[in-house]
Amino acid sequence: MLILVAMDRSERDNMLLPHCVRLAKENGARLALAHVVSLAHSLIPNALREAEAYLTAVQAGLQERGVEADVIARKGAPADSITRIANETGADMIVMATRGRRGWDRMMLGSVAEAVLAVSTRPVILVNESTNRAETDERVRLQSYYLAGVLWNKRLKGDFTETQTGWHLERLANGGLDRGTLYGTYRALEKEGAPSEWLDMRFQVDTLRQYMPDELAGLTISIEPQAA
Repeated sequence: MLILVAMDRSERDNMLLPHCVRLAKENGARLALAHVVSLAHSLIPNALREAEAYLTAVQAGLQERGVEADVIARKGAPADSITRIANETGADMIVMATRGRRGWDRMMLGSVAEAVLAVSTRPVILVNESTNRAETDERVRLQSYYLAGVLWNKRLKGDFTETQTGWHLERLANGGLDRGTLYGTYRALEKEGAPSEWLDMRFQVDTLRQYMPDELAGLTISIEPQAA
């Protein structure tokens, strides 16, 4: 199974990626990360190269989380290009974010997502920014804060060198976590030297399983089920 993920190199990607990771793992699927550089933006020097570098960084972060992904960067009209890429790759579905605009904004600005939905012969899953952002942002913020503490503690104990820690920070930031929270928390811990204490063991295990599964290797973990 192949899932085409239409990315726009904005904060919406951080909202979109967790849904795609879950879909990939639940269905044993591979992701195809696609970004289309619009004709206007293609006039900017190295625009396509920068898009490829961005997708490659995201790809590396996904591989660390056990999800295989391909990288596709193109120039062209976004909606037409996404539909064409889906046809060329034989994607089983397309996943993309929509701003969820209504009324006048929707009429004037249009929507790449809606254009793809109108012409695609494949299922299109739209993740609405307005309804998903609050919940996703809060969880991502907490995960970013927690993993910054994990990395700081591993650096403090000598498990990671400064270079290794920097690599992991960048990997996690490119893998969907909040860059500002991740780096800001790490720098604060580095400066203050105060350890992070977390009481929610389920949150810790779920976050490590998603972003740093190697940390759980060889451990037997038993957590009481949550009340219904």
